[in-house]
Amino acid sequence: MRSLLMMLFIAPASWAMAQSNHYFEAAEAYDRAQLKFVIQAVVDIDPNANVYQDDGMRLLHVRSNVSEAELRGAIAGAGLALLDGTPNVGTANNGPTATADGKPLFVITGDPAGDQARYAAAVQLWNAQHADEPIEILPIIIE
Repeated sequence: MRSLLMMLFIAPASWAMAQSNHYFEAAEAYDRAQLKFVIQAVVDIDPNANVYQDDGMRLLHVRSNVSEAELRGAIAGAGLALLDGTPNVGTANNGPTATADGKPLFVITGDPAGDQARYAAAVQLWNAQHADEPIEILPIIIE
């Protein structure tokens, strides 16, 4: 019964604190050790914050209740240099373009025709260099 009463008092307070999304771009790719320091710095100023990184280790997505300026200060204090402004996460693509064994990946950049052309060229190059492991070029439709 006591835990139920605690939930009744705590839950409304936590719902009132909606987290905001903040996006940052590092001046250069960071490694997992640097990311660990960044996460710790962010959690030090907001224990409920969540920090996410992209595959290319350049973009940071932070869900937090503190301001962007406070987050920038904490991240810089952790030793990660950030570019000014907010990255356009819809078109930013720092992720991989190939699998671990070198096979091409289809990368979505927001330009469907360009994405398809880049993928087709990468597959043709792969097939020319790996005649024993050809990849079929299938049209990829993104709606």
